[in-house]
Amino acid sequence: MSILCRHKWKELARTYVPPLPSPFDFTCSELMAERLLSGLTTIVLQCQKCQVTRREECLGKEVGYV
Repeated sequence: MSILCRHKWKELARTYVPPLPSPFDFTCSELMAERLLSGLTTIVLQCQKCQVTRREECLGKEVGYV
């Protein structure tokens, strides 16, 4: 059961979307603009014990391990 598990995370996947060249000529929310200008790294982790997955997102190109 995942509630009682002391998770042991393992990285399953890591993706990076580079920033768009500025300026872009469409409207979007402030959060979306921040992601478009900085790029976004998404890391998918899975617990080796209970198989629960989680997703972490960070701005820019993340090179370290979460």
